Amino acid sequence: MVQTAWAVLGLLAGKCEDKEAMERGVRFLMAQQQEDGDWGQEGITGVFNRNCGITYSQYRNIFPLWALGRYAKEVEEKGR
Repeated sequence: MVQTAWAVLGLLAGKCEDKEAMERGVRFLMAQQQEDGDWGQEGITGVFNRNCGITYSQYRNIFPLWALGRYAKEVEEKGR
């Protein structure tokens, strides 16, 4: 989910012409949001020094919210 949010943010920052790709990411993020507004904690995806994993528990909320907010602002500004 965090990776999807990063992808949406990247597509927005790059002014991607493939609006369907962004919309698929946004729909996925919205579908994964839990009833209480939270997103579920995912497994550790970053590994460094071959054996050290790190997780930031709030990434699951920060990045989806950021991506959805940026997307909403983009849609509002373009009047879509």
